Amino acid sequence: MSVKPVSLVKFGVNNQLGFEGKKKDKQFSNRISIPARERLAVPLAATVLAMSPMSSLPANSSEMIDNTNNIEAVDNINDNKNEKIVATKDFYKRTGEYNWRRQVQLINTKGTDDGFDKINIHTFPIDDRLMSYEGDKEITQLNNINFEIKSSDGSTAKTFNIKSVSEGYHFSKPGEPNEFESYLPKDVMDYVYSALTSDDYKGKDIIKNYNRTLRVAFPAYKLQNVADSAIYSAVPEKYFGKPAGSNVVELKGGKYTLRYYSTDDNLDNAEVMTVQKEGCPELRLWFLASIGCDINRKTPDPRKINLVMTVVGDAKNDPYFYIDEELTNLLYNVYKNHEGFKNLDVTVDVLDNQVYATTAKGVLMPYDLY
Repeated sequence: MSVKPVSLVKFGVNNQLGFEGKKKDKQFSNRISIPARERLAVPLAATVLAMSPMSSLPANSSEMIDNTNNIEAVDNINDNKNEKIVATKDFYKRTGEYNWRRQVQLINTKGTDDGFDKINIHTFPIDDRLMSYEGDKEITQLNNINFEIKSSDGSTAKTFNIKSVSEGYHFSKPGEPNEFESYLPKDVMDYVYSALTSDDYKGKDIIKNYNRTLRVAFPAYKLQNVADSAIYSAVPEKYFGKPAGSNVVELKGGKYTLRYYSTDDNLDNAEVMTVQKEGCPELRLWFLASIGCDINRKTPDPRKINLVMTVVGDAKNDPYFYIDEELTNLLYNVYKNHEGFKNLDVTVDVLDNQVYATTAKGVLMPYDLY
């Protein structure tokens, strides 16, 4: 088989590029122009190997806590018995045409200067045309949730962190709920978290830590709240076609063996490709996908997660996922840019409509059910 190497094209950057699946009648905008295919005496396997490794994976979206917030010391006696506000910090925001001030108050309930054991948040407008909002909300719990998105072999593909707080309303009427879950702006949440983990905090431990594992489900590419290592029980097909070449590529996500097969006796073209990660079974390539996920998009601190993945399938038509951007970029470029793979049986999917919300204990839910 002979093909000509071409310059690399990045797959799924910011989920804005458009691609056309071979088996699906879809039209995508911003289509990439592919150079004309020409033939040279370059072995297929050597060409694929020359294209690896691809660009490095982006850093994961794990949230780093900034502990450099400055606390403004005050000397103020609160209205509630002997409570003393020992420090405050103001945060400002604009909602529509109004300006608001959110004040975080660090309180010593015994009225002493020995640190603090309570945090209140006081929010009120700073525009004269609005009535003053005098209610305090006490932080009664902070939920710190670490999410891991795993590939089908159990390896971690992405991580991200979500924080929320439970707030008690001091002015709630009898019979009304007096505690609500809330998502604070990132700068406010970072300050509250830093305060609760500082040596000056003398109250009870109100930080609840949760570790949650997510996987991708097929065919809608939805995220689910379960672990995934199912690929080890996959059943490989017994026959893929006549062997037309192979490569072993070592990427940041692991070592993969790529094999190419012809189903029409023409070894200059491969209709089937298989992917076998080290320690996993050899499975047929099905899809190359880029999926955009919006998490808590209507809160003050939303998350945008982009998953670039290779989907393979076994003899029972069960799907498995390698969420590996480097591997997927490599396979995409091989498929789109080389004459020897023009008949490859694979589909390219680009989706940007996965919307989710999280609960206080770290359950990820489709937004329309939240």
